[in-house]
Amino acid sequence: MTPRQTSWASASMPSGTCYRVLLWEDAALREEALSAWRAARAQLLARMRDAGIKGSRGLLGQLEEELHALTRSAVAEPLATCPQAGLSLARVEALGACLRAEAGILAYRLTPCSATVLMELTGEEGPDACMSRWAASTADISWCPQPVIEALAPADAAAWQQACREDAAALSADAEDALASAADGEPAFHHVTVLAQEAVDALLPASGKVVVDATLGGGGHSELLLKAGAEVWGIDQDPNARRAARRRLAAYGDRLHVVAGNFRDAVELLRGQGVAEVDGLLADIGVSSPQLDCAERGFSFLADGPLDMRMNPQAPRTAADIVNTASEGELADILWQYGEERAS
Repeated sequence: MTPRQTSWASASMPSGTCYRVLLWEDAALREEALSAWRAARAQLLARMRDAGIKGSRGLLGQLEEELHALTRSAVAEPLATCPQAGLSLARVEALGACLRAEAGILAYRLTPCSATVLMELTGEEGPDACMSRWAASTADISWCPQPVIEALAPADAAAWQQACREDAAALSADAEDALASAADGEPAFHHVTVLAQEAVDALLPASGKVVVDATLGGGGHSELLLKAGAEVWGIDQDPNARRAARRRLAAYGDRLHVVAGNFRDAVELLRGQGVAEVDGLLADIGVSSPQLDCAERGFSFLADGPLDMRMNPQAPRTAADIVNTASEGELADILWQYGEERAS
């Protein structure tokens, strides 16, 4: 499966007001949708101008939120699923290389037909001058004449930058899994699926249906969904599980899509791959036997091992880090929220 987006984040953190810029290839969206968006946008901009003249800051902020919501629904979301993929991987990489070389670029997400860039102005130039250079790096692309520019406070910019960083890490880990899955030998991750047929039957899988297995694991539930003819999007943050599922289910070809990530981010992960609607979702939440049986993972009470307990081995903090460095208040909150211990 070729990813529908690529992400990158700088090591530099936002220090002041930042700008998130959305631009796209003109041919990517239907003209009637663009015309309706431009008309609604013009009306909102006129109301924002009037509110600014009258000094109505509350109304101005409300209208700005309406403008961003309109852009998401009319432009950003359709771009995630548009069939016209004008940007080749080579052109995406050319644009990415240009952005990474620019001072003030903090993060970006690129798809085959759009670019979302987080930037902080570092000199006399404004966003328009910067965008002219980006366009020059892909001169054969007809970029939209009306890019969307949104001002972000440092905290919001940092949150979006972190999301891009996590996207990039997940895609990198997924690529490593794909290489490892080609290796010979049986996968070490083997799990007996509980209530498999009952859970799958409730979803009524069939040819043409799209089902999400939010906790892919070793692929037991997904195998039954695929056998019934469904297309399956499997999400898991454990690279060993993803690798095992790919090997086990390789015979189903492109009806299986494996995504690296946490099921709590399922909506964003799927939208990033161009999936806007599904017919069903299955979540078998909890630790699986291969994770418990491996002493090195640190989940077992029966075998000695490091106090790790990370479902995603690439996560930055182990359980040992938390218990040895967290404050008393943070530990009490963890026990209260996740352990349901009311005497925390």
